[in-house]
Amino acid sequence: MWSLGVITYMLLSGLSPFLGDSDAETLSNILTTNCNFDDEAFENISEEGKDFIANLLIREKSGRLSAAQCLKHPWLSNIAAKSKQSKIQLKSQLLLKKYVMKRLWKVEQVMKQFVILRNEARQLFDLTVGENLSEREQRSSIRFKCVLTNTILDVLRQRPGWVEVKDEGDWDFYWCDISWLRENFGYTYMDEHVRVCHFRNHYELTRKNFMVKNLKRFRKQLEREQGKQEAAKCDFFPKTFELPVEYHLFVEEFKRNPGITWIMKPVARSQGKGIFLFRKLKDIMEWRKYVPLKAWLYRDGFARFSNTRFSLSSIDDHFIHLTNVAVQKTAPDYDPEKGCKWLMQQLRQYLTAKHGTEAVEALFRDMDNIFIKSLQSVQTVIINDKHCFELYGYDILIDKNLKPWLLEVNASPSLIASSQEDYELKCRLLEDTVHVVDMEGRLSGKEKQVGGFDLMWNDGPVYSDGNFDGGVNLISNTHLGCINDRKKQLWQLLKPLSTQKK
Repeated sequence: MWSLGVITYMLLSGLSPFLGDSDAETLSNILTTNCNFDDEAFENISEEGKDFIANLLIREKSGRLSAAQCLKHPWLSNIAAKSKQSKIQLKSQLLLKKYVMKRLWKVEQVMKQFVILRNEARQLFDLTVGENLSEREQRSSIRFKCVLTNTILDVLRQRPGWVEVKDEGDWDFYWCDISWLRENFGYTYMDEHVRVCHFRNHYELTRKNFMVKNLKRFRKQLEREQGKQEAAKCDFFPKTFELPVEYHLFVEEFKRNPGITWIMKPVARSQGKGIFLFRKLKDIMEWRKYVPLKAWLYRDGFARFSNTRFSLSSIDDHFIHLTNVAVQKTAPDYDPEKGCKWLMQQLRQYLTAKHGTEAVEALFRDMDNIFIKSLQSVQTVIINDKHCFELYGYDILIDKNLKPWLLEVNASPSLIASSQEDYELKCRLLEDTVHVVDMEGRLSGKEKQVGGFDLMWNDGPVYSDGNFDGGVNLISNTHLGCINDRKKQLWQLLKPLSTQKK
């Protein structure tokens, strides 16, 4: 029961009941049960609530409230009536009462509920709570935090009405890194409108081994439920094995196809680190572990090339086989002005001129298929929290037959600009990402285009308005590599809203 008193104190105040100015003072407070109710933290807490805690934080066990007495205490009685009177759902008291009845005294279990309960405990009937903004109500000021210091920070700082928050200040929008998410998400309370830029288990798609595992599972599911023809649409990733777990399976496949070139990629590294090509087993001996889907596709992107013409005559030359900028910029003859990138529109125009419109449209349809099928493969395993969104970066290799192959998906695509053109593209992308997230509450939710983003999937395929292929087939609402008319579209989209607001 002592633990229950400590936890209740922390839920209501966010403070520790015995915390002193030093470790010695804290220990002394615990031993003497010297517990005070901080005036500011408990300013709006009822006397019943304080009495409940005080009768649990008693040194002698015989003097504390028992579980039965807790259930009869005035603070936990008539909860339904109090809730109706104060128009607040007293979920914290209900859960606390449930804990007492089940005697769930393990601190680890209770702490998992800490963040959820803490804010709700503050909204008990004895607190004065104002009306929250409705979900669709527009917000004129957005507080943001950004852990990065590159392009995204510039975009957020330039956004009208957005105010940067430093250190531990409250925020509405956080462009965090995945390490913060891993360490803090489960212990941070978030209001309804708050957004962060990653899903909690984004790695189901962005770690190379998990990506392949989910694609394989999804392909089997499609074959079982819809047949081999539908499953064949997942034939866009090469045969892959996770080492050392699948080493024996890999060896069997390796021996069936002698002489072919394999790629070794670490599951959780980036910028080309740790990647190498091999043809012999001895080179890898050291390696012996339902929510509706809504996806937007950006029209812009980059095609990356190697600085040296491709050839398999030398598999040790990273300047031939790796297109990462971090690798290519170290090549002896690298030209930073020329670079090794094309805009996606340039690539589409070049391929159309060389291979024809029909072949290129088929290529881009196949890439659309990669985007959708890879997302569907993790749809049931990604923790789709309403506070989260994700900006994925896809690495796709196009072979000589114009077949696209998925290499990996990045949860934190590089936002560092390597050129002015690169900077401008990433600024457009990030500005439109924030438009889609819609912290200001300006969108109706029915839009098929927001800036350079096109809605390609909304619990099913999305089709362009009024567009038909030969009058029969609907055209998918994707325009990768097409003209990005974002300025005109945003002006048409946001002008009526701003006029209405005035």
